[in-house]
Amino acid sequence: MDPDAIAAIVVPISGCWMLVMITSRVLSYRQARALAKQDPSALAAVEQRLARVEVALDDLAADFGRVIEGQQLVARALADRSADSVPRT
Repeated sequence: MDPDAIAAIVVPISGCWMLVMITSRVLSYRQARALAKQDPSALAAVEQRLARVEVALDDLAADFGRVIEGQQLVARALADRSADSVPRT
C-alpha cells in the first residue's frame, strides 16, 4: 500500500483519538472540581459506602478462597480414589 494512503488514513484517526483523549481529561477534571465543591457530608457518606463495599469484597474474596480449597480437596480425593481403583498389572 502507498505510504501516502496510509498517512491519509492514520493522521485523521490519530487526530480524532487525541481529541477524544483531551476531551475525556477535561471532563474528568471538571468532574473532580465539581466533586470537591460538594458538601463534605455527602463526601463522608460516599466514603462510608466505599468502606462497606471494600469490606464486602474482602469477605467475598475469603469465601472464594474457601470454595477453591474445597474444590481442590475434592479433586485430590477423587484423583486418589480413582488411582486406587485402577487395576495394576
